[in-house]
This record gives sequence, C-alpha cells and structure tokens, in this order.
Amino acid sequence: MRRVASIFFVCFFFLLIAFPAIGLQSLPTISEPEDITYVEGATGNVIEWWVSYNSSLHYSIHRNGTVLRSEALGGTSGNITVSVDGLLIAVYFFIVIVDDWGDNVETDSVIVTVLLPEFTDDTVGGEGIDPLIVIGVSGAAFAVVIVILVLLRQRRLGE
Repeated sequence: MRRVASIFFVCFFFLLIAFPAIGLQSLPTISEPEDITYVEGATGNVIEWWVSYNSSLHYSIHRNGTVLRSEALGGTSGNITVSVDGLLIAVYFFIVIVDDWGDNVETDSVIVTVLLPEFTDDTVGGEGIDPLIVIGVSGAAFAVVIVILVLLRQRRLGE
C-alpha cells in the first residue's frame, strides 16, 4: 500500500508541478499590432493587443523601459489597450509582457513615431507657405541684424 501511495504521489507531482516547470504548457498568444506613426497633436492613436491563453494571465506595459501599467488580465483572453495620444515629437518603444501562473512569458513590441506637424494648405489660413518667401524673409532679417550690429559698433568706437 505504501508503494502505491508513493507512485501516486510521484505521478501527481510530475503532472501538476513538473510539467509547468519544464515548459510543457503552451505559451500565451499575443497579436502583433503594426508600428504607429502619427503627427503630433493627432488623436485616436492606440495600441491594442489581443491576448489568449488557457489560464489566468498577468501583463505589464512598458514605454522606453518605464512601466505604464501592470495588472491581471481577467479571464483567459482579452484586449490590452494603451492610448499613445499626447506624446511629444520623438520615437517611443512600447512592449507588453504577458505571463501566466506557470511562469510562461510572451512579449510583443510596437514602435510609435510622433512627427512634427508640417505646414500644409490647411494650416495657414487656407494658403500654403512658399519656401522662397520663408528664405527671403529670413535672409532680410539676418541682413538687418548685421547692419544694426555694425552701426552699434561704429557708434561705440566713435565715442
């Protein structure tokens, strides 16, 4: 009888404890959203991961190495969503890390690029800005500053 109990215990241990420890469970499944590029000030930009697995999960979202959120994902599947609106002009690296009670881990990353708004026909009173005008006005302003500096220097030297 002791031998049967010992065999039962070994089998029970192997099935319930050793299988997760040796990685025989399947990994969580994470969708792989596309990278995002948008112009600063645009709205409605989100990253949405779809995650599924056969047990409860925990996840964390990181932006450039900083944890934004870390919590349990209720149930065995669901969406993990993070808004990327309101970011300054730069490139950001978002990563989601999903793990289960058996220490199985899966990750996915998305690169978010926020661009400088460009001058368009809609941004300046319905009229586009001609680059030659910008260069001309900048050149004239530079020339005026140089003339003023030269006149001030001559005045100072004359005193």
